[in-house]
Amino acid sequence: MPGKLIAALSVYSIVLVAFFLTGTPPLWAFVFGLVACVLSYAGGLEVPLS
Repeated sequence: MPGKLIAALSVYSIVLVAFFLTGTPPLWAFVFGLVACVLSYAGGLEVPLS
């Protein structure tokens, strides 16, 4: 799995956990998590795999 994908999934899971802890409805948590995931992927956030 490429580093960018790992970073994007990490951001997604962090956002989901944060939203669930604040009591946000699941649909909103999912939508914002997806947006954060796409932005981090498009922005080039990457986990070094070496």
